[in-house]
Order: sequence, then C-alpha cells, then structure tokens
Amino acid sequence: LSGVAMLILTSAMTRTSTTVKFNDRSNELIESTAAAEAAVEKVVARMMVDYQIDAESRVSNNLSLYRTSVPTASENPAMGNFIFSDGQGNNNRTYIARTTTEANPPYIALKNQYEGLSGFAATYRIVSNARRSGSANNIVGTAQQEVYLAEIPVYQFAIFYNSLMEYTWAAPLTVRGRVHANTNIYVGSSCDLIFKY
Repeated sequence: LSGVAMLILTSAMTRTSTTVKFNDRSNELIESTAAAEAAVEKVVARMMVDYQIDAESRVSNNLSLYRTSVPTASENPAMGNFIFSDGQGNNNRTYIARTTTEANPPYIALKNQYEGLSGFAATYRIVSNARRSGSANNIVGTAQQEVYLAEIPVYQFAIFYNSLMEYTWAAPLTVRGRVHANTNIYVGSSCDLIFKY
C-alpha cells in the first residue's frame, strides 16, 4: 500500500513539475514577444517623426540609426532583462529593410480602406528578436511589422476639405470625384446632393 501511495505521489509531483515548466516557458515566451514588440514600436515611432520632418527620404537615410535602436533599461527597467537581436546573429540591433525596390517611391494604388486611392509609397520591414538574459529555456520572442509610408497627392479629390463640410441651401449637385473632409460632412440641403465617391 505504501508503494502504491509513493507511486501516486511521485506521479502527481512529476505532473505538477511538468506543468510548472510549461507555464514558465509560456510566460517567458509572452514576455520575450512583448519585449520584441517594444523594440519594433520604438523603431516605428522614430520613423514616424522622421517621416513628418522630411518624408520618405529621411527615413531611407536613417536606416543605420534605426538598426541600433533597441529598448534600454534607462527607458524601462524591465528591458534590461532582455537581449535583443536582428535575427541575423547581431545583438543589440533591430532588423529594418526597405522592401520597395525602386529608388524613388513609385506612384501606385494604395492598399488601404479608400479603394482606388493612389500615392507615392514605400514599404519597410522591421523585425526584432528578444530573449530573457540568463534564462535556461533560451526562448526567443519575435515581432515583425510592415510599415507602409505613402504620400497622397491632394489633386485626386474633387473636394478636399480640412474641417467641417456643410451643405445648406445648395443647388442640385452631383460630385463625380472623391470627397474628403477631416471631420464630418453635413448635408441639409433640400435639393438633390449626390456623392459618387
């Protein structure tokens, strides 16, 4: 009877130990992936600022700066627990490459919610790997993001309005081109007002 009890106890302890190891590995993967996402988002944030300053040319010229941009312990103490890499064997680096092959951003149909809209666009791929330093599991979390930088010429619109667009007491009107307003479009005219796009 004692032998059977010891066998059951040993089985229960082994199962508990295995469950704890699986949970620890799962938690480490989640933490490492979150750290890798933080590295990718840091690069995206820098790209956004550079793009607003001088469009795609500045982003293209700063790729070497982005590659050395990883989260540090001074920004967040938790980041000091991770080793970042670019997936090509280089530590403390983030992978970034311009996947658009043309030297200048080509004028193409944009991939977004506004069907038929075109612009000058370039795509960048950002990848970061992170693993907890000193971990016995050696689990690597990975994050990848495709960034689509596009300049959209305003001349594609029949009407492009910066603020509230309002139609009251308007004559019958059919707008055959694209219409955009940065806020709401109010139509209160008693006459026919037709927007094709």
